[in-house]
Amino acid sequence: MGRTCCGSPSPWKEAEEMARRTMTPARRKRRAIRAAVALPILLAALVLALDFPFLTARGALAATQARYGFGPGEVVTRIKDSRYSTYRYIVRCGDWYASCGVYQRGPLWRSGQLMAVESRPETPLVSLIIQEQVDNSTILVVSNDPEIASVEVRFPVIYEGVAGWKLFSVRSSQAVENCFFVTYDETAHTEVSDFPFTQIGHHRLRGYDRDGSLIYEAPVPEAWAAYGLEMEEVR
Repeated sequence: MGRTCCGSPSPWKEAEEMARRTMTPARRKRRAIRAAVALPILLAALVLALDFPFLTARGALAATQARYGFGPGEVVTRIKDSRYSTYRYIVRCGDWYASCGVYQRGPLWRSGQLMAVESRPETPLVSLIIQEQVDNSTILVVSNDPEIASVEVRFPVIYEGVAGWKLFSVRSSQAVENCFFVTYDETAHTEVSDFPFTQIGHHRLRGYDRDGSLIYEAPVPEAWAAYGLEMEEVR
């Protein structure tokens, strides 16, 4: 009669126990070192992959959002810079709005920077600096009040030949959905020698209805205390 070899009823359990028995402290240490070395390499590869040139601007936009961990969001509008081969997308994801820049080199597109702001429903107006250039800058103002038909950005300036800081205003009724774009063109205001238009916390937002009546005004920025403004101007 031949000999019969009966296998173990639980071979995977035996393998698991054997693996535990053979896992020595030295082996655990080597495995931890390999993992520590591999993780930065994988992260670097991911960054390179997301910054790889794309055939379309939308592909570069998706990579920009992925790199910053935003969205993917819904595109509200796209702004083209006529002087450079760049697009700036305004993207919405829930209560968050982001400005995503992508740029073109030859036939390919590359990802750019992303800046975002939370627009809570209880806050009528919030702002985000989306473009800062030598001669003109743009602020995105998101409105949560359907009655607001135009917005105003107020900020301190210094006029040529005039002592002290004064308040200056730029208004806009140009909107896409609930997004207003307020641009300060330095070349159109040569009488102004200094201004903190794009400094966070240095401008004040106002909202007006269709009749031009002021219906919302943000609190006075704390940063204005350093400018020595007259209280009549601040009001």
